[in-house]
Amino acid sequence: MKRSVLLTTVLFLGMGSVRLSAELVHLSRYVQRMPSQGNSVFIQIVPLTVLREYCGDAEGCKVGLRLEDEVELAAKSTRFYIGEADSQQWLSEASQTAGMHRDGDDDADDILTVIGTSSSCTFADNDGGIADQINGFSVQGITSPVFVSTTCTLIIED
Repeated sequence: MKRSVLLTTVLFLGMGSVRLSAELVHLSRYVQRMPSQGNSVFIQIVPLTVLREYCGDAEGCKVGLRLEDEVELAAKSTRFYIGEADSQQWLSEASQTAGMHRDGDDDADDILTVIGTSSSCTFADNDGGIADQINGFSVQGITSPVFVSTTCTLIIED
């Protein structure tokens, strides 16, 4: 659900002068949950339309990744940016390799990773496999012991 608020700013400029401004701020969030049951690798594509809508402007978006299983709860977050002019360019403050990256360049890069004792969750620029041959991003989960049920949750905030 997209919510918006009117942000009003009052600037006192001195000598009795005041300047008012207002802008519409959208408060929105996208949540994608991915559960798994024991000893597996699981992958889910994140819709490109969602990433472009939430992260494709100058502000980028806040991306959170949460791992939950019977043993632990872990989470991380970062700012994520998709190029406005070229939507294949992206940048993440938490990326293991600093600087701008390119989607679809045959080199899958992690945007954000949460590692637990027996499970892990990764948000990456691969297209659902281990490569990055076409445009696309995905959430991948790995759980080791057969008895562990893991849920990876991706939260994207405007």
